[in-house]
Amino acid sequence: MAEDTTKKGKKKWYQIQSPDFISKNTLGETTSIDPKNLINKHLSKGLSEVTGDPKMQNAKITFAINNVIDNRCLTIVSGYELVSSYLRRAVKVGKDRIDDSFITETKDKVRIRIKPFIVTKFKCNNSIKRSIRETAREILIKEAAAYDYNQFLTEVIFHKIQSQIKERVTKVYPVTLAEIRMIVRL
Repeated sequence: MAEDTTKKGKKKWYQIQSPDFISKNTLGETTSIDPKNLINKHLSKGLSEVTGDPKMQNAKITFAINNVIDNRCLTIVSGYELVSSYLRRAVKVGKDRIDDSFITETKDKVRIRIKPFIVTKFKCNNSIKRSIRETAREILIKEAAAYDYNQFLTEVIFHKIQSQIKERVTKVYPVTLAEIRMIVRL
């Protein structure tokens, strides 16, 4: 026999809002019968769309819905990532790419995975690459421990931490680019 096809209810529209520390903009809209189904849903947007600054078009930011109040979905930032085409353009022939990945905690005990991305001006030895990697890791762990999660993301979005990394790493070996390729909230 056929299954019972009774309707569960009418779908409602919900507005998805970005967190206060980025901008209080509406990211989009979604529909759902039950607001509990929306919790932990993810949404990726270009950082230039969220902030309104076209200079930030090389980064994507991922939001996760953590609360639903009335017809509004409140979000937290669950990730930050540079666009892959930007990374490919940054690495040229005769330069070295240095990547790393590690887990650390912020001041408010949020565990995050950070992946720095550094491009040198010229080819270099593995010992120099290791030294650059260790210096960048040391700076990022210290900065993450000094800020809570939202403040740390704000510093990354506005390139304050990346400029510190470039300044310190250039003392070891000339560097053209020091970026944070990815941050993921664990």
